[in-house]
Amino acid sequence: MLRAGSGFSGPTSQPAPLGNPSNPGFDARANARWDVVPYQTFDSTFNVGVVAFHINGIDRVEFSVNGGTWTAVRSMTKNPQTDVYEYTATLRAADFQDGAIEVRAVAYPKVGEARVLESMPLNANSGGTLTNAAVRYVSPTGNDANDGLSAASPKEHMVAAANSIGDCSGATIYLMAGDHVQGIVPATCTTNGQWLTITRAPGTDIGDVTITGFSPSDGHGFYNATLIHYQGVTFTGAVTGSTVRTDYVWIDGCEVDGHSSETSAAVDVLYVTDSNFDNLVGTIGINGATLVRDVHFGYIQGDIIKQCLLSINVTVDEQQQVGAQHSSLWKTTNPAGYENTILYNVTVIASNAHMWQFPAEEDPTIKNFAVVNCHLHTSGFVIIFGGRRMVNFYIKDCILVGGVNDYGEFPGQPGTGPTPVENFVIDKVTINGTNLGDAGYPTNFPPGTVVR
Repeated sequence: MLRAGSGFSGPTSQPAPLGNPSNPGFDARANARWDVVPYQTFDSTFNVGVVAFHINGIDRVEFSVNGGTWTAVRSMTKNPQTDVYEYTATLRAADFQDGAIEVRAVAYPKVGEARVLESMPLNANSGGTLTNAAVRYVSPTGNDANDGLSAASPKEHMVAAANSIGDCSGATIYLMAGDHVQGIVPATCTTNGQWLTITRAPGTDIGDVTITGFSPSDGHGFYNATLIHYQGVTFTGAVTGSTVRTDYVWIDGCEVDGHSSETSAAVDVLYVTDSNFDNLVGTIGINGATLVRDVHFGYIQGDIIKQCLLSINVTVDEQQQVGAQHSSLWKTTNPAGYENTILYNVTVIASNAHMWQFPAEEDPTIKNFAVVNCHLHTSGFVIIFGGRRMVNFYIKDCILVGGVNDYGEFPGQPGTGPTPVENFVIDKVTINGTNLGDAGYPTNFPPGTVVR
């Protein structure tokens, strides 16, 4: 149980590297990210989790809340909040005054550089003073002139409902059965550090409530609002940066079905949890998310989790690259913006695409990338490098099955040829039933790769 202090006095300093400079991986920084959606409000206990890996192993993750004593967690256990094995610490709302709290964490490797994580903002509410009882009902057959206070007098648009509340911190909008759009007026509501939840009305099923369209990116709809939490609804229109602000939008327990576009993603937001995607034709699944957890893809043609920073418990039934799409499980064209990436417990059952793709663009270096406990079936390449320098790349406890065993250089890209690597480690990985650490295995990974 984490104990609160009186507040942090300043930023958490970067610790000195651990070990001897002559140790392999001494200059490798830990990969670590929060498995927590920020700004959640809790009134009892709340478990925060960090997923962390390093080529030399993690010694501990230390947590502190509001400047209190740093508490070390030395092993990954099953977090009851997420059902993920991770470094977990517990908060108790009664230990805090109602309001915002700040949790910090530092991941320490056994040898190497620690990682100071970004602060995690949450809200304690044991006294109930943060509870917002404001509720509005919305129906496609409603009228924005209605008060929206009950199912008998619903508004027509979500934005109109939110604007009528004003301070939407912790409020709820219920969507009645039918096909919904956001609305064509700008959102003037505020959220002030708590989520506005938009969910299906009581008595409806997830398939009864569909969001079919969003407003253009000229300030209409929720484009200028933050902390919007969509829960338990179906999307048939894209939820992307051209229709909503991507900062602090959370897709939770939703169905995303039938989006078709070669130029946009089905979902382009920061947080996606407990959701299902299917029938994605010629399109990206999720683009640029900070956290993707417990997400299932049925059929998809494009990239699956493009440029997502932490992906946990993702399953894919079928990925079908069509024509010259160059589809991948994970891909970026801007590695400088996607340092500290983790794929953890990802399963691809059938794919003809490449698993990781790093085509050569402006920045020549890929840094701090961990792939752990993944089971991938593909007839394409495992990795397409594109001549970039690979630094601190860790593949551990993975099973890879496919037609092309190892890696390839992206054809026609500048700098192709043997890819320079540093701290590139492959640990307990099998390809087509053969452990890559077996003596004499004919791997063609770049010179300097450590296989064990």
